[in-house]
Amino acid sequence: MRFKLPGHNLRVKIMVGTLLPLLVILALSSFLQYQRHRTQMLQELQQSAADSAKIIESSLSRAMMTNDRLEIQRAIARIGAQRGVERLFLLNKEGEIAVSTVPQDAGKKLDIKDPTCQACHADKRAIQAAALVIDDGSGHRVLRNVHSIASRHQCQSCHPSDEATYGVLIMDLSMDGIDRQLREEGESTALWSFGALALLAVTINLFMRGLVVRPIEHLIHAVRAIGQGDLSRRTGVKSHDEMGELAQAFDLMAEGLEGKAALEREVHERSLALQAERDKLATLNTIAATVSRSLHLEEVMESALDIVLELLGLRAGWIFLYDHDAGRFRLVTARGVSEAFAREEASRPLEGCISRMVQETGTGAIMDDIGQCPRLSASVACSEGLGYHVCIPLMAKGQVLGVLNVAAPKDDDRRRFTEDRLQLLTAIGQQVGMAVENARLYEELQRKEALRGRLIEQLWTVQEEERRRIARELHDQTSQSLTSLLVGLKMLAESSQSPEVAEQAAQLRAIAAQTLEGVHNLAVQLRPSDLDDMGLVAATEHMAKAFAGGLGIAVHFQALGMEGQRLPTAVETTIYRIVQEALTNVVKHASAANVDILLEHLGDRVVALVEDDGHGFDVEGALGRDRGRLGLFGMQERAALVGGTLTIESSESGTTVLVEIPLGQHGQGN
Repeated sequence: MRFKLPGHNLRVKIMVGTLLPLLVILALSSFLQYQRHRTQMLQELQQSAADSAKIIESSLSRAMMTNDRLEIQRAIARIGAQRGVERLFLLNKEGEIAVSTVPQDAGKKLDIKDPTCQACHADKRAIQAAALVIDDGSGHRVLRNVHSIASRHQCQSCHPSDEATYGVLIMDLSMDGIDRQLREEGESTALWSFGALALLAVTINLFMRGLVVRPIEHLIHAVRAIGQGDLSRRTGVKSHDEMGELAQAFDLMAEGLEGKAALEREVHERSLALQAERDKLATLNTIAATVSRSLHLEEVMESALDIVLELLGLRAGWIFLYDHDAGRFRLVTARGVSEAFAREEASRPLEGCISRMVQETGTGAIMDDIGQCPRLSASVACSEGLGYHVCIPLMAKGQVLGVLNVAAPKDDDRRRFTEDRLQLLTAIGQQVGMAVENARLYEELQRKEALRGRLIEQLWTVQEEERRRIARELHDQTSQSLTSLLVGLKMLAESSQSPEVAEQAAQLRAIAAQTLEGVHNLAVQLRPSDLDDMGLVAATEHMAKAFAGGLGIAVHFQALGMEGQRLPTAVETTIYRIVQEALTNVVKHASAANVDILLEHLGDRVVALVEDDGHGFDVEGALGRDRGRLGLFGMQERAALVGGTLTIESSESGTTVLVEIPLGQHGQGN
């Protein structure tokens, strides 16, 4: 784990970074000053020791000349008793201690490895004097001054003249005074140094707090606040230095983040709104697609209720629709409820119920507890386990056509059903209301279409009966009368004596014969006896020959699979009249030279085909113009009445009329 300094790290780091070099410089300066002062004091002490050694040598020179040991001993003892002199002894040229302030040292010989000896003998050159700081063996430091006693001319009477040194004077001076002074000066220097450093630290701390630390603290607090989501926080630093520029840049960044956050919130809110609208449109689209799959009212209501419960995640629902025949609302479907609940909802009037209020106001409403509904018995309401109850109107063209009810379990939180969901359910109610209106219109249209079909069928039946009656009357009465007239005119012409009368009778007979033929043709067109007596094939073939012989058009007739069988009367009549109308149109409009007629029995259906090589026509335009007349539209109506279909195709090379009639829904032929 990384160690962190207490307090403000930056302040500590700056203080350490500032004071540490100063401390090093101050310590180095104090050390150098200490060394310089110590060296100076040692040099002064050495100089004093050297001077003292010369003085001692001078004072001992007479006693040494006379070899007065007692005097030498006294002089050494006197000098050794002086302040600051720890020890004083005299070595002869053999290295033995001749005289010493310490009597026990007399006669001892110093080892050549002793620092005192090395001070002179380490260098090959003759050393007259040397000084070194040593430990005297008792824990005290002393400055040992080594002074060689050189050979003089006066001494050569006793000593050989080739010897340069006759002895060594060694004096130990105490270092306690120097050490104490240096220690006191060091303590004083350290005290002043640490005091100066403490004062400098306080000054730097105050300076840093005012100019750096406090602005950084404001900046840190602002950063933390922004990190926690408070984008309105600012540093509040107003200065013209780098910290002020940093704070200003941070404030600008915070303003940018706040603006960006506001923009993101706005975008998020709009996205949620768009998502809600998209979900709403998707739901409405799903509802519209569901209810548009069928035009049967019961299927529409069941599908709509199922999809509403699935989309809203609710458990139960039921729908009331207004019954115009009964003059009241009736239950048409229910989901997720018991039979007892549905039975009470279906049998009891809506008075005092929330459904009645919604039906009267046309506005959706919510009941927090369905158990409070006055229409339900307490036992049924309790056992059903339902909680809040939502009721919306099913509206179309400003009228309430029904009421949609949905309910949630008791453990479902009422707050989950928000105002948005109520609005969505209201929009769904409008979609379902339109579907109800469409289904009712479709049912009404189906009833009217069925009625119209029955009326047209009756019309065609009456027409065919009337044609049959007229054709029979023309054949039985008019034709017989004209035949009698022809016979009478023939007898008149043969019995008359007057040529003029005979000629006139012959002319009248020709007119009567022509009229008889016209009446016969009219009777055949109104209701050919072949259709009733011999069937569709014979009647159609006879009609084709009549058209071919009378109009000069090549008519080709063919029948396939029709041998030895009769079709239902309605089917034969329909096909005959459609072929008759098609041939009539060819004569009137097509200017064709050839016409093909085909009758074919294919399994459970019969097909009739009329095809010409005329110049053709605009089928859609002709159908639009033919509305209300008995042309092409009449052909379609005839085919539809017997469950068939009529297809007309026309181009520049000719026209094809195709009729297909299923035989499964008709009885056996005559």
